[in-house]
Amino acid sequence: MAEHPIVDDLSFGIPPLDHFIATLVDDAGALSQTTKLALAVASFALFFSEFLVLRVVLKHVWPAAQPTLQFANRFTAMTHGVIITLLAAILCWDAPVPHGFGLSNTPEQDFVFCVSLGYFANDQLSMSLFGLEDDAGGTLLHHASSLLVLIYTLISGQSGCELLRAAFLLEATNPNLHIRWMLRSFNMSTSAVYMANDAMFMVLFTLFRVVVGLPLTYLTVSDPGVSMFVKISALGMQGVSLFWFFTIMRKTLKIVKRLIAKQPKVKKADRKKKKN
Repeated sequence: MAEHPIVDDLSFGIPPLDHFIATLVDDAGALSQTTKLALAVASFALFFSEFLVLRVVLKHVWPAAQPTLQFANRFTAMTHGVIITLLAAILCWDAPVPHGFGLSNTPEQDFVFCVSLGYFANDQLSMSLFGLEDDAGGTLLHHASSLLVLIYTLISGQSGCELLRAAFLLEATNPNLHIRWMLRSFNMSTSAVYMANDAMFMVLFTLFRVVVGLPLTYLTVSDPGVSMFVKISALGMQGVSLFWFFTIMRKTLKIVKRLIAKQPKVKKADRKKKKN
């Protein structure tokens, strides 16, 4: 297994978290498979507890069963998205793009992956138990593939930098998606907040998934030290990102054309009067 010369000494810069991870590291300077499993189980328990607590609290605010479940599920998803985006951003900031391909994972990277693994396992179970799937199996398929990639990376102990960057790029736009759903639920789809959130989502999606995502995918696929499984996964994730990018752009163009069509047309006679 390759050494990690660039990011061996990285930390989150959060003393309690750094101290906690330091207590988990074994003599080889890594997290054992048993420790990874325990962290993933703990993450699962915490996210599932959050979901159940939110469901009980929201029931007093919103009695309807299905919206309550959806809100609890989406709040939990937002919590995961924010946590992973922040932790991944901290580690990616100190790991330059030209380095870290196909190399061994650091304890900090494995910690992030364990947190994410616990969340996806929790969300997969929650959606299956409470029937929260609303896009013909798309989310369940996405979660299953995410679980597979996370498990592979944790067991193999390699390509942590690639997956960490992918996690940041993929999770950074997720809060906007859930905020969009919540605003629509409150019949605020025509509000300024809704439009601003949509605009922010499109800008971030284009920046992270296309402008940054394409070069990183190329670097990952072209690096001889990266395993074939990781290369195929990177191509698959980039393919899905491009599919949604073109779908979003197509819908955006339709909305723009509709708005232009609604604008009152100025007749030629009126134009001449204005000139005179």
